[in-house]
Amino acid sequence: MMSTPSEGTGVGDGPGLGSCRRAGAAFAVLLIGLLSLGRPAYPAPPERTVPRDAIVFRGGRVFDGEAVHDADVIIEDGTITAVGAALAVPQDATVVDARGRTLLPALIDAHVHAGNDRRNLARALVFGVALQVDLFGPPGLLKDLRPKEMSRDTAGLSDLRGAGVLATAPGGHGTEYGIDIPTLAAPEEAPAWVDARIAEGSDLIKIVIERTDPLVLSVPIVSALASAAHARGKQAWAHVATYQDAVDAVTAHVDGLAHLFADRPVTQALARQMAEQHVFVVPTLTVRARGCGVLSGDAIAHDAAFVPYLDGDAVRRLTGHKHLPAIAQPCKATLYGNVRALHDAGVRLLAGTDAILEGTAFGASLHGELALLVDAGLSPLEALRAATSAPADQLGLADRGRIRTGARGTVILVSGDPTTDITATRRIVGIWKNGVALDRQAAASAIAR
Repeated sequence: MMSTPSEGTGVGDGPGLGSCRRAGAAFAVLLIGLLSLGRPAYPAPPERTVPRDAIVFRGGRVFDGEAVHDADVIIEDGTITAVGAALAVPQDATVVDARGRTLLPALIDAHVHAGNDRRNLARALVFGVALQVDLFGPPGLLKDLRPKEMSRDTAGLSDLRGAGVLATAPGGHGTEYGIDIPTLAAPEEAPAWVDARIAEGSDLIKIVIERTDPLVLSVPIVSALASAAHARGKQAWAHVATYQDAVDAVTAHVDGLAHLFADRPVTQALARQMAEQHVFVVPTLTVRARGCGVLSGDAIAHDAAFVPYLDGDAVRRLTGHKHLPAIAQPCKATLYGNVRALHDAGVRLLAGTDAILEGTAFGASLHGELALLVDAGLSPLEALRAATSAPADQLGLADRGRIRTGARGTVILVSGDPTTDITATRRIVGIWKNGVALDRQAAASAIAR
């Protein structure tokens, strides 16, 4: 869910919580505007179909979402039609020299708040993020964009899945932004609440569990929401801030946790239970580690691979921590240790950034998140899976997150080998969405206007 800066500390109710919440009050002004339901921005051109051109990537490495190997890849009509060695080149195909480079599935950010501003979708695609999961935002955009995903109408935008309105208690976390939020006070309200979200276009159900706030949903209500979601074929994703929040969420049989706690180490019993129940986790280290003194935004803002494509708003947000009270808690070892423990237990990890918070930028910060996951103990290959095949599988999207026959021709080509050096994902040579090449500089200039 859209975390307040207090949530970004990742330290439960430890020191600094109050100062973070006060810092969040000023930031709420931006959030309210972004979440406005009635102000579409960055209007798309009239809908057109994807071109029927063929593209051949020749002579490079391919990370297919699971492993890396040498192969050629052919995209036709926006779809991958062949992957293999020394493939025959279709007539009139565009041949892309991939020698010394790696072709990847376009990345997936499993936790953002894009609001109603399509520029945030354009920003993401400029950095190779072609799908974002919005965990609290206007539901109308989800319905509007879904039927246009294979058209030129959205060729310059990342695709979107999302929760729409979140589930929270009266006066609880999520209601502080001045937005009309339908809340829940009893388990029997859950089925109708879930039905209303599905009718609005929500792809999944987002449930707030944050016991640092006294106004919080009870476990029976959370359980009723999860049950109602599952009965309707939807997943239940739970926002958590502390270890106890996670215990409550797992007890209520949610599908996954948005954020990872750092107030105490995960126990073997909880990690094992999560693995057995197939509960995934989106650690959002970009914001969680920030409260442990790991400020990754500056490095992103000044990375030479990013600078030409970051607009002023993105740079301000990446470096916005300078305007917040100092919050450095001794929690990095616990946070990173929890990442490793859950991974070792077989819990699925998804890469997500919680962009729009200060210290983040749409698209660019996912590359930083990958580096943080590696710092926490994942291999580069495992981190890449967390931003490609793992979220695609969790969302049930068989045509995303992998390079294989029948998948969408939405790929990025990078210089070097990110399966050995995760920072190679930043050295983007080209981006194609459904077989349409993106002019990164033109897209970045349009965003900045």
